[in-house]
Amino acid sequence: MFRVLVACYGKWDTCSELPYILKKGGCTVDIFCAPDSWLLANSYYDNWIDAGIGDLIYKERLVDLVANVKYDWVLLGDDLLINFMNKQIVEKELFLKFGKKYLFINGSV
Repeated sequence: MFRVLVACYGKWDTCSELPYILKKGGCTVDIFCAPDSWLLANSYYDNWIDAGIGDLIYKERLVDLVANVKYDWVLLGDDLLINFMNKQIVEKELFLKFGKKYLFINGSV
């Protein structure tokens, strides 16, 4: 069984079906988002991790989470988040922890 983190910064509804698909595939699903995110619109996740409010808090919490929790996959759900992480991850050690697990679900890989 894979442990997957689905993260979404914005209020995109396109990510809302991912937890369902992953749970049906047998994954343990954690979601990292704000309380008003579409990711919380269903019950197909195991853990919700509150992302907090504000760019800096969000980025710091996400980097800390990925650095300290073993995920098989980290799914970044929107362009804003991909851009944030591209700018935030500047150390090689952190990149190697985070970078091996990236999957961009907005069409990029």
